[in-house]
Amino acid sequence: MIFYRFHPSPVGPLLIAASDAGVHAIEFSAPRHALKRDARWCEGEHPLLDKIAAQLDAYFAGSRTRFDLPLAPEGTQFQRTVWHALATI
Repeated sequence: MIFYRFHPSPVGPLLIAASDAGVHAIEFSAPRHALKRDARWCEGEHPLLDKIAAQLDAYFAGSRTRFDLPLAPEGTQFQRTVWHALATI
């Protein structure tokens, strides 16, 4: 199950989504290409959502420049390879 909620921020509400596997999404409230939420998604609480929110708040307050959250990206093998390469930069 992927849990999500909306979190207020200086750039507007952000959709944050997570599961036991990690962070699935952080998305603007009205993105041009919104994520498709399927039956695995439900609005609710998860301990990782609180960590995401706290780190985002610290980032927007200027006290955090790096995030330390487990990621659970979903995509093709090619996409995952590119994301892994980008994460090493």
